[in-house]
Amino acid sequence: MLVWPEAVVEALAPRWPTTRAYADHLLRLANRVAAEFPAVELWEHLERALKHSMKWYDALKGPFDKLFVRVLRERMRKAAARMAVKDDRRRRAETAYSVTRSARVDDEPEAMFSRWARVLLHRALPVLDPATRCYVSMRLEGEPVAAVAQALGESEQTLKNRYGGQKMVRKARAAVRQLVLGLPDRQRQMLVRHLLVEAELTSEQVGRLLRVPVAVCEAVPVVEEDQLMAVLGWGEREEDNFRAGAATTACGREYVL
Repeated sequence: MLVWPEAVVEALAPRWPTTRAYADHLLRLANRVAAEFPAVELWEHLERALKHSMKWYDALKGPFDKLFVRVLRERMRKAAARMAVKDDRRRRAETAYSVTRSARVDDEPEAMFSRWARVLLHRALPVLDPATRCYVSMRLEGEPVAAVAQALGESEQTLKNRYGGQKMVRKARAAVRQLVLGLPDRQRQMLVRHLLVEAELTSEQVGRLLRVPVAVCEAVPVVEEDQLMAVLGWGEREEDNFRAGAATTACGREYVL
């Protein structure tokens, strides 16, 4: 229960016959102040502003209602400032999330393209000659050229001459092309359909991956990756270092193919 200070009662007596009438006057003033801060809820600050004004009211310093208006306005101003800071932080967070999500979405096709490039390269390794297969396998594992040269018993310069520049790229592309062309027509079409629909790659990306013209047959069903791998005879999904078996290379070491 709020108790009016005696000084307030004495000061308002000539103009306001009852404290209720004066309270209505203060409420009208409060609504005017609240109109300056539409985002702030008046009733969250009204009582505290009134109690603070009652506690510190000094009749010698001016009317109570002016003190109350000043206190309430200051409280609501600070509340509005805090809300503005929170809104700014929220907007920044939303913007950052939107940018990050957009970048993540934009990166997804390229990430999928890169993953399938690795899948196809690993599957095409048996098509390569033993020395090239050893070179690719070790390089995929992050081995330096010097280590590959030692394993093959050749000099680094010899390997650079053989595989440097675009030479290794052309060999890898040719191996993938041979792998894809070696698939039965229906299986090749299922691979194409999966890459276009499930992996959401473009026709241009699929063509770059498979190194063959992309012709779509709508009659061929779209299947998930696990089922596609089984149909192609490629074993389990090409994850966890492409666990589809092991082959001994010309290096005398075993590499996962």
